[in-house]
Amino acid sequence: MLIKIVQNGIESDWFQLTKKAHRELIKKKPEAAIVHIEDVYPESPDTGRVIRLDFRLFTVLTREFKLEDLKQEKRDERHVEKLRLEARPANAPELASKTLDEQYISEEQTERLSAAVAQAKLTPTQRRRFLLLESGLTIHDIAKAENCGYNAALDSIQWAKKKLKNF
Repeated sequence: MLIKIVQNGIESDWFQLTKKAHRELIKKKPEAAIVHIEDVYPESPDTGRVIRLDFRLFTVLTREFKLEDLKQEKRDERHVEKLRLEARPANAPELASKTLDEQYISEEQTERLSAAVAQAKLTPTQRRRFLLLESGLTIHDIAKAENCGYNAALDSIQWAKKKLKNF
């Protein structure tokens, strides 16, 4: 926003108002500010008109309008960012959730888990249901896939976990 200030009856040159400049002006306490009306009242029918405002009134108006503008800009940025994320293909490289280190650690943990499952003396049913749980299925999904009740799937998974803890 371009403004002029009036101090001791003398007008300054037009300058760009920034947060820093505004803070300094508040300390100097000028008499008035001269602005284009559309800078403080965007919907004004008097576009292009230059107005003189008491500096305290100017400060209140600019804070209110600038804060509203900043809020709207932030909303717009969030909206655009959300659209950008939704518009990306699911296999976009920037959306890869794991780094190489994380992938290596995950593979190593999977290998250790498989070795523990093989040596923990689990029944075939416990082993199968536990591995299904580890692959990301819910207990409800496992019960459906195994054609058994929820509690039966839950019990065998809990026994498998108990045996693995003891192992």
